[in-house]
Amino acid sequence: MSESLYVLEKLISFDTTISKNTLQAVEFVKEYLELKKVKTHIVYNEERTRASLLATIGDESKAGIVLSGHLDTVASIKEEWDTDPHQLTEKGTKLFGRGTSDMKGGIACALGNVDALKASGKTFHFSLTHDEEGIFSAIKQLNKTNFDGFFKHKPVGCMVMEPTLLKPIYGHKGTYLGKIKIVGKESHSAYPHLGVDALGYMVKIYNQINKIMTEFGKNSATDEIYSPNKTNLNICTFNSGDAINKISGFAELSFCMRYLPQDEIKIILKKIMNFCEEIEQEMKQQDENCSVIFTEILDVKGFESDLDSDFVKNFDEPTKVSYATEAGYFQELGINTIVFGPGSIEQAHIKNEFIEKAQLEAFDKFIQEKLCSFEV
Repeated sequence: MSESLYVLEKLISFDTTISKNTLQAVEFVKEYLELKKVKTHIVYNEERTRASLLATIGDESKAGIVLSGHLDTVASIKEEWDTDPHQLTEKGTKLFGRGTSDMKGGIACALGNVDALKASGKTFHFSLTHDEEGIFSAIKQLNKTNFDGFFKHKPVGCMVMEPTLLKPIYGHKGTYLGKIKIVGKESHSAYPHLGVDALGYMVKIYNQINKIMTEFGKNSATDEIYSPNKTNLNICTFNSGDAINKISGFAELSFCMRYLPQDEIKIILKKIMNFCEEIEQEMKQQDENCSVIFTEILDVKGFESDLDSDFVKNFDEPTKVSYATEAGYFQELGINTIVFGPGSIEQAHIKNEFIEKAQLEAFDKFIQEKLCSFEV
C-alpha cells in the first residue's frame, strides 16, 4: 500500500460529516505531520467541536504555495451504500468511501508526499478546513484573520485540491443562497377577507424576482466559457398552504444565484429586499402581525485567477466551472489560485462515491515531478 493510500484509508475511517465532531481526523493529521517534523497550527470553531489545520513545510521566511482542502464531507446513509462509507473499499480500479473524491483523495496524496515536498527545498503550506460542505465559516474565519497570522509571508499561489479529474480551473462563479418567508393570516376559503393570503403575496415576490433578473440581464456581464454565460438565479423551493379549502397563512421560497465574480449582486439583492419590504407594509395594513423575512443562507465568493501569474502558468489549459469552492477566499487575499485535484466532481455528494486509483497515482506523480519543481 502506498503512503497516500494509507493516509486515505485513515481519513475515510473518520466520519467528518458537517454535523459531527471532526477533531479525531484533525488530530490524526496533526500527529502525522508532526512525526515528519512539520509545524502545525489548529484553529477551532467557537464550540471547539471542529477545527481547521494549518501547517508549513520548509522555510517560513519564504512565501510558499498553499495546498488547500476540506476534511468535512456530506452525510452518508449507510443502508443506501453497497459498501461501508467509512471503510475504504477496493473494487477493481475503484476505491469506494465517503470523501474519496470530495475531497479526501487529494488531501491524502498531498499528505502522503510530505517527504517529497520537504526534499524539494521549497516552501509549502497546508490549509485544511472543516465546513466547506456547510456554510464556509472555517475558510471565512481564516480569510478574516489572514490565516490566524500563521503564514509569515503572503503565499505566491494556492492549489485547491477539489476533484477536477486533474484539469486545472482558474475561475468559477459565486454562489448565493437566500430564503424568503411570509407570515400571513389563514382563514376559511369561504371568507378570504378575514385572512391575509401569504401564498398570493409570495407569487408577487416570485414574479418580481424574475422581472428583476430579466432587467439585470440586459446589461450584465457575460463570459462565454460558462454555461449559462451570465449570472443566473433559480427559484429552487416554493412551499405554502396545508389545505385546499383554506387561505394560506404562510409561504416560503428559496433561491440559488450563480453569479459572475465581476457582477455586483448587491444591486439584485437590494431590489429584492426593497420589494419584500413593500409587500410587508401592504400586508401589515390588513394585519399588523404579518411579516416578510429575507434570510441569507450562504454567500460563497467566486474567483478568477490571473492567467499571467507565474504560479498559474505552471498549469496547462486552465478553464472555468460553475460550481463553488473555497478558491475565492484565497484569491481575495491576492493569492493566485488554481482548483486542481484527483477524482470527478460527478462523484461528489452521491451514494457509493468512489475515486479511480489511476487518479490518485497520477496526482502522486504530479506532486513529485511537477509541483516540487514549480517556478514561482
